[in-house]
Amino acid sequence: MSVIDELKEIKHGFMAKDRHKAMEAFMTKIYYEIAPCVAFGDKAELFKDEAAVVKFCKEKEIDIRAFKRLLDELRGEALIGLYSENISLTERGVAVLCVEK
Repeated sequence: MSVIDELKEIKHGFMAKDRHKAMEAFMTKIYYEIAPCVAFGDKAELFKDEAAVVKFCKEKEIDIRAFKRLLDELRGEALIGLYSENISLTERGVAVLCVEK
């Protein structure tokens, strides 16, 4: 294996670790802060704006790139709303992440 291939493999390992940490922090927020307050049919605000996302990542020591990729993936699966000032769970997001067992 070439040095470049090994370095890329290490990079992908970092990315996977950062993604897992971002997902864990996201689900902790959902489970403890959002889920107890919502029901089927609700929407729920996660972050007021981009500054709140940055603050969350700094507090949780999460790589902002990994967290933004996670948000993009959640948008792609219609679990959070499309781009707007605030970041909110859709009705589907509330159902799948907060209410369903």
